[in-house]
Amino acid sequence: MPALLTLHPPSQPVLQCVLNEDAGVLLGRASDCDIVLSHDSVSRQHARIVYQAGQGWVVTDLGSKNGVRIDGKRSDTALLRGTDWFAIGDVFCQLRQLDEASATALGRQSVRKRESSSAWTRRLDQETDAETLLRTTLAGIVELADCRRGFLLAAGSAGRLEVRVCTALQPEALSGRAFLGSRSAISRAMQDRRAVFLSDQPECAWLRDQASVVAHGIRALVALPLIHDGLLLGVAYADSDETAKHFTALDAELLEAFADRAAMALAAADLEAALKRMESWLSLDESSAPAATRPPLSWAAIDRTSRP
Repeated sequence: MPALLTLHPPSQPVLQCVLNEDAGVLLGRASDCDIVLSHDSVSRQHARIVYQAGQGWVVTDLGSKNGVRIDGKRSDTALLRGTDWFAIGDVFCQLRQLDEASATALGRQSVRKRESSSAWTRRLDQETDAETLLRTTLAGIVELADCRRGFLLAAGSAGRLEVRVCTALQPEALSGRAFLGSRSAISRAMQDRRAVFLSDQPECAWLRDQASVVAHGIRALVALPLIHDGLLLGVAYADSDETAKHFTALDAELLEAFADRAAMALAAADLEAALKRMESWLSLDESSAPAATRPPLSWAAIDRTSRP
């Protein structure tokens, strides 16, 4: 019977892999491992998981620096029961048996997620108005992330990032204590120019570092920078209070691709609006002042963000 291996790298999307009894898996940081875990606590070839007839799934430490821990205790070799949590370095993992119905449901879920992503992308491609694009972008990200609420920061009239769209919350709520965690996630997404994911699993010790987030009811969150041609156009944020909510590598792939497409569409809409403004400025009629006395064109209206 196959098994589902779920791995929780710190501050990264959750990895899920279906294991078959006739093939073991090598876990480690090296690129030639079956499951690559890009975290400093993981050795190049850290551990191996194999199925042993008459026993079950067994994890073996391969002489790693930080070891394999079962329920917090270091172990060289251990039989994995369906309810056990174990750690590969600082990556918390769980392996559970997967019956045929569960395996089928998992495959169908992946198909549904990809279909939903394609549908939202088509909606983006049909929009040209910047404000409608912002609303569509946030709605798509909240749904694709399967979250309850969210907001989107984008350049305002002064050229600074400000809240432009919200879902299931009021803009004034963003200044409250409930968003201590999200503000740090957004700052990190802006600074590093990459998506930030936090997934909930109360048993995982690394989540204690996110105590302020958990204490305020946020169980999982994503912050996605909207970047086009090296320019930061905005940041989309969504979160959930669902217990044990997590973002998988597939979720990350679809969300980041959607954010890239949204940034491209927003940049095109901004450029079109800027060109229309320029046309209106340059259009002269009999009552217009001579061109020499007209105010100079300001490119700040077009390039409202700065390059990294």
